[in-house]
Amino acid sequence: MAILILGGGVPKNYSLQPEPTLSQIFMLEGIKGYDYDFQIVSSPVTDGSLSGCFASEAVTWGKVNPGKIHQTASLQADYSTVMPFIVRALVEKFPKIPPLRLFNRREELMGVLDAAVNKRARYLKEKTFSFPLVVL
Repeated sequence: MAILILGGGVPKNYSLQPEPTLSQIFMLEGIKGYDYDFQIVSSPVTDGSLSGCFASEAVTWGKVNPGKIHQTASLQADYSTVMPFIVRALVEKFPKIPPLRLFNRREELMGVLDAAVNKRARYLKEKTFSFPLVVL
């Protein structure tokens, strides 16, 4: 799996969050994070925000596969100026890749995910519901 992130902040976190959710919360086996992670951000890493942190940093959060660390890249730029060049290069290099149409398979794929989570339901219930709730 691969991800292209344009910008940082909430969209960046939201788009990277499925991997830790599947592996660390739902305890699904074989989930190692994205194999390829490329991001274009305008925020410099030196300002201390997570928006500009390098793509390889996501390895520490389980969002990017640690075995594929060399397949991450981060570019500091205004993505609205560089995206046309990237799209043009990709269309020229890969003109006839058939689309996956994953949304058309949404029900089927959700069923696979539900079955995998339900298989671990007892374990998940024991682990997640055993934490004491704090009421403020």
